[in-house]
Amino acid sequence: LQEQWWQLLILTLFTLCLSLAVAYIIAASITKPIKTLVKQAKIVARGDYQQTVRINDNSELGQLACEFNVMQSAVLSREERITHGANHDPLTDLPNRRAIKSALEHFGKQQQAVEVYHLNLCRIKDVNETLGHDVGDWLIKSMAKRLMCLQQSVQIFHMGADEFILLEQLESAYSSEDLLNDIR
Repeated sequence: LQEQWWQLLILTLFTLCLSLAVAYIIAASITKPIKTLVKQAKIVARGDYQQTVRINDNSELGQLACEFNVMQSAVLSREERITHGANHDPLTDLPNRRAIKSALEHFGKQQQAVEVYHLNLCRIKDVNETLGHDVGDWLIKSMAKRLMCLQQSVQIFHMGADEFILLEQLESAYSSEDLLNDIR
């Protein structure tokens, strides 16, 4: 009886070790894709939408990775629309005040000279009052389309209402002597 006891004990220990090893392999196969998804979630949280999750699995975890990629592209698309809306006028789709500030800061950092033209459509208020805002909006959109022809040489901004700003980068910056000569 005692000899069989040791055999049963060894068989039990062997079965226990084998069960633990199989459980470890199964757990590793489940946690590896989850760790990959967690890692990707951290990457997306930092704002990097270029990397996608690749899990070669047809199980629920593979489907979750696929949906994660779809969600990631949807977030990127919404973020691009929000950024575009923040920097562009909704009526003309031209860059707005915020974008001109950024452009001027860029020119200032680069120490590049720029000419600034301010265009104002006269009597747009009269058009709005007599013909309606739809006609006034149509006039502003038409002006924006016409100004777009200049876009290769000039940056165009819609400041709102009837105002447009054109920025033209100069070839060389003015020195203080050139500025004084121009004033004289």
